[in-house]
Amino acid sequence: MTEKNLENYVNPTQILKRLSVQDFRNFGVGQIAYVKAVKGKLGTSYEVCSADGETLYSSGRKELAMVMAKQNDLEPVVTH
Repeated sequence: MTEKNLENYVNPTQILKRLSVQDFRNFGVGQIAYVKAVKGKLGTSYEVCSADGETLYSSGRKELAMVMAKQNDLEPVVTH
């Protein structure tokens, strides 16, 4: 980095530290869907959740949950 570039450099960590709880919850809303496995009495199902944690869909198959996210213009991310 040149000296001139350093003048305009903003540390991304510092920006993230300034996010409010609500800003952090909204991070990725409308863009990302989290696919998580949920164990129940009848076996494992897969929930598609928005970035703010709201459950959007539920499916008995992980692959179908991923497709459902993509069909709604969301990028699926699998949680562990």
